This record gives sequence, C-alpha cells and structure tokens, in this order.
Amino acid sequence: MKKFKCSYEPSILIKVLSKSTQDYDRGSKFKLYRDIPSLKEYILISSFQTLIGKI
Repeated sequence: MKKFKCSYEPSILIKVLSKSTQDYDRGSKFKLYRDIPSLKEYILISSFQTLIGKI
C-alpha cells in the first residue's frame, strides 16, 4: 500500500463540479479558500460541460 503525503499548505486546489454543488464551490467555498495564504490557484472542472475554469 502506497502512502501519500498530505499538504496543509496547498498551493493549488482542483475541484470537479457537480450541478448540485457548483454554486457553492464557486461562491462560499471559494471565499473560504481565499483565506489560505499558500493558495495560488483554484481550478474548477465541470463534470457536465466541456469547461475548465481558473479563479
């Protein structure tokens, strides 16, 4: 079994959006993530459209 390292100071977060949570991921959750000092990129990938966005 492989062990993976977990970063408590992420520089990038990648989220796969669903129709039911996309508004939360783009709004309230993004506002929380902006408070992470090390975060440089927040990438959203749509699971129902051909669309990738960077905030």
